[in-house]
Amino acid sequence: MHGLMALGIFPIGYHDSNYAELMAILHALRLFSASQYIGAQLLFESDSKVALSWVSDVRQRPWKLWQIFNEIDYLSQTIGNVSYINVLREGNSFADSLGKLGLDRCSMFTALW
Repeated sequence: MHGLMALGIFPIGYHDSNYAELMAILHALRLFSASQYIGAQLLFESDSKVALSWVSDVRQRPWKLWQIFNEIDYLSQTIGNVSYINVLREGNSFADSLGKLGLDRCSMFTALW
């Protein structure tokens, strides 16, 4: 039986919520690829349909963010088993509450539960 770990990453000071979500995905991929869990499945749950469409469909990506997507693609291929799922904000109230707390911070906010 494998344990389940949840990691919440809440970047601050970004342009909009979709960009912040994209940066959270990138940060999580960086952390996961450097961890002992490499080779295990990585599952992202997000309420941002836009950010998820960006990482899932190359045709949807804003060209000005190509460097970010290049790194996301590279890390996803390195990890190998990465999935993205859209969840309603109301379906994950704990993560939503942590994200709201992170709004008042002046640096990256990461929570592990």
